[in-house]
Amino acid sequence: MDSYTEKVLPFKSSPSFLEKTIAHNGEINMGYLLQNFDEIAYVVGTKHLDIPSCLHRVPSHILTASVEHFHILHPITIQDIKISGHVVNVGTSSIEALVKAEIISCADKSLGTRMKLKDSTINRIAAPTPKTILIAKFNMVAVNIETAKAVKTNSLITTNLRERRTQELANETSTDGKPETSKGANNIGANAFDKKTRMFAGSNVRMYSLDEAKFHSKVNVGSTVKLTAQVIYSSEDDNMFQVKVVYSLSDCNGTFGGAEAMTANFTFLSLDKKIKNVVPMTLKENELYIEGE
Repeated sequence: MDSYTEKVLPFKSSPSFLEKTIAHNGEINMGYLLQNFDEIAYVVGTKHLDIPSCLHRVPSHILTASVEHFHILHPITIQDIKISGHVVNVGTSSIEALVKAEIISCADKSLGTRMKLKDSTINRIAAPTPKTILIAKFNMVAVNIETAKAVKTNSLITTNLRERRTQELANETSTDGKPETSKGANNIGANAFDKKTRMFAGSNVRMYSLDEAKFHSKVNVGSTVKLTAQVIYSSEDDNMFQVKVVYSLSDCNGTFGGAEAMTANFTFLSLDKKIKNVVPMTLKENELYIEGE
């Protein structure tokens, strides 16, 4: 519980805040939500790493290594939202943080306020509730600031039954949790390819989940990045399709080689029309098809 962090986003109660964060289609900007999820995961990891009682610490900080199972459990409407998270597992240098977003009745706290954790919520932080709309697990890594090499992080100690149960629920949720509406960076840009995905579907689409996002190399401030995307798999039965996004870095000559800074797989749901099945034509496309499936 020492790493617990939360942030309130007053989309409904603050028109000025909504105006700054709304997407072109009049809905909440998914990229903005992903950015805040990553921010919470970063703060959670930093809290776990920076324990005052630990001695002989090296100067280190937290980086996002990957994102797993970013699930949209319910349609995202204009509501006040609270994003919260905490550590659920640690390795030698890795920290796993579970982050979720849920609807709150009224944002009676200022933006970004960290509220005191109430005892009644201890055993419900990791588990989705009826008001939970998004949930994801972030894999963070602790690195030395000077050498950029991985460093040992603190162990995770559960001090009571409720904390142990919270850890179990988080692991169950992150591996087995499934969205419930299939029929119905650090901002990694969920909306960047909205137009392209609508070109494939021939209709309006909705992001269904971020299935995987991996960071392969560091992206420095001032870098030039090229984003490419393609549909790699589709299912007529579910009316859903998957888009693979690749972030490539330019070299010193300004050309884009084979170096991938990040890859991500998004699943979208077609809202208005039945989609067609993707037919792979080459060996490479067949490999991507299997990956998407």
